[in-house]
Amino acid sequence: MDSSVILSAILSPFILFFILGYLVIGLRSDIRFPPAMSQGMMIFLLLAIGLGGGVKVADAIANNASQLTLLVSSTIYATLAGALIAVVAFFVTYKLIRLDATNAGAIAVHNGAVSTATMILGLAFLAEMPYTEIPFAVVLYPFMDVPALVTGITLGTVFATRDGVTTKGKSDNTIGKIVLESLAGKGVFLIIAGVIIGVISGVFSPKSTTEVMNLFDGLFKGVLCLYLMEMGMIAASRLGELWEIRKQVGKVVVYAVIFPFVIGPALLLIGWAIGFDPYLAVFVAIIGASSSYVSAPAACRAALPKANPSLYVGQSLGIIFPLNVIVNIPFVLLPLSRLLYQ
Repeated sequence: MDSSVILSAILSPFILFFILGYLVIGLRSDIRFPPAMSQGMMIFLLLAIGLGGGVKVADAIANNASQLTLLVSSTIYATLAGALIAVVAFFVTYKLIRLDATNAGAIAVHNGAVSTATMILGLAFLAEMPYTEIPFAVVLYPFMDVPALVTGITLGTVFATRDGVTTKGKSDNTIGKIVLESLAGKGVFLIIAGVIIGVISGVFSPKSTTEVMNLFDGLFKGVLCLYLMEMGMIAASRLGELWEIRKQVGKVVVYAVIFPFVIGPALLLIGWAIGFDPYLAVFVAIIGASSSYVSAPAACRAALPKANPSLYVGQSLGIIFPLNVIVNIPFVLLPLSRLLYQ
């Protein structure tokens, strides 16, 4: 196994900018990103990922239609994985940790759904690995995200009702509404929109599409560094929230520390066992080990309003996200993939 490839990923500017965000908060610097800039960076990155994936799908349609079969099988795998992770997360936190059903459901929603920043960083890491890129990988995002949201909210609502806990506005939280709101959330919506635009323009206007992608590709890594710096700042801030309620959530913290190191390698081993391409197997493992803080908080505020945001967002953004970025992806998933696929 070539250690220089792993070292390159660990010491990449993406990791260093993320750590810089922690230092900004730790040293109490007055550096802050304007809200409009933060939104702009996220919109740019998500559209760039979607467009890039769509253009590559268009190329696959034109030149390599055999990959469409792989697309179908991988979307089924991602859908099942998202729902199953939510089920496991719910029953571990509900039965073993003894959280109430609403908080267990909210954690299940977050752990099963996908972190956009982790996915974006995962794509950057994979670009440094000697694997052939799978063009449609980003399309798997909504197929894992939406089933996890629906499964976690449904479990939380059903078990809260069984335990005699009423849920505010429960009658409005139909599965159809949850799915619609999930699809309309900026993370899923921008990815899907970008893929659709990329496919259509890639098939019918390839020349102008190439010119547009030169802009997106040229700016992508620089914008990603700034975005990860801000995410480091946010993650460091969220750690403080968990520290304030540490006596009540000690077991949740332990669970959140263990979660990515179990789910990620398990999904990678399954992908390897069923014969997935290494790029695709690692990508699914990365997004499966992630924990949402974009689509999931909005869904939980609407459907599980009695759940504690400091708990479910804190464990997601304050613990799981940095562990994935700094430890799990570069030190566990990438070396394990090299060992399995050598």
